[in-house]
Amino acid sequence: MIPSLETRKLVSQFVVHQYRVVSVFLVVAILGIGWAAVVRPLGLKIQGIREEIRETKGKIEEKETIVRAMGRTLAEVQSVSPGEKEKVRRAILSRVDYSSLWVYFSAIGEDAGADLQSISLAPVPVQDESVASIQARVIFDGSGYSTMKRILRNMETGIPLVDVISFSFDPKDESIQFTIALFQIPQANK
Repeated sequence: MIPSLETRKLVSQFVVHQYRVVSVFLVVAILGIGWAAVVRPLGLKIQGIREEIRETKGKIEEKETIVRAMGRTLAEVQSVSPGEKEKVRRAILSRVDYSSLWVYFSAIGEDAGADLQSISLAPVPVQDESVASIQARVIFDGSGYSTMKRILRNMETGIPLVDVISFSFDPKDESIQFTIALFQIPQANK
């Protein structure tokens, strides 16, 4: 039996319709695969770049804040009077001279009514290249708590800068011992 013309038309339309459905499905499938393979990774990359930009902006703002603070600090340092600069220069020794320290601590002891017995120096490893610390033990012969207080006050308020780390007082021996730190500007390597 031969199909009629009308049946052929219907079959032909059905086949064309099926091709269209399959074609649309293939196009959608290709677009989905393309999105998953290309567009989505690019979107994730863009999102990562945006996050990196936000972090970089935060770091830049932080650095700008530091630079502004440094500018204010520099302005404050530049506004220090020459007299104040001279006080700081004298407070930090340019070199440690045993004989000048002996004269200095003898005067402190004499002012408090005590005699300087000994000084021993021990360099401390340099932590900061701008200032070195030198530890010293200073022993005075003297009596009384008031003598020790006066020596301590003279050390802490005098120039050069002296940091009293510890002290001990032995009333039997009438000796007063201080462990101190002196500060020195290191000499440049020659």
